[in-house]
Amino acid sequence: MKSPVPWPLLTAALVLASAAHAAPTKAPAPPTAATVLTVAGNVWIVRNGRTNREPAQANSSLGFGDQIGTEARSRATIRLTDRSLLQIPERTIVEIQPPAQKAKGILRLNSGKLYLNNRERPDEVILNTPL
Repeated sequence: MKSPVPWPLLTAALVLASAAHAAPTKAPAPPTAATVLTVAGNVWIVRNGRTNREPAQANSSLGFGDQIGTEARSRATIRLTDRSLLQIPERTIVEIQPPAQKAKGILRLNSGKLYLNNRERPDEVILNTPL
């Protein structure tokens, strides 16, 4: 006559079997550097490390290294993490770069112009331009 399988051994085997079939966990989302508040016209985002443009939408999150751009007769407004508002008029491309040691944020203006507004005490923001 066979002896019954001990319960602890059976329980361990079931746990291991269910863990092997469990869904993989998602990688944590990259930190949010800014949030798109408004979009009018043709506004696009190029995510860090990618080359394809995706349409920007209100409440989209922007990470470090992402670019946001506007076409003719288009505009967007984004809010940085220090609650500064960045208004991006037509024909502008801005890249949000990771902060340096002292600065809270770095913006790279690739082309066009922008308006930065903060009614409170703004953190230090560095603005890089092509020239």
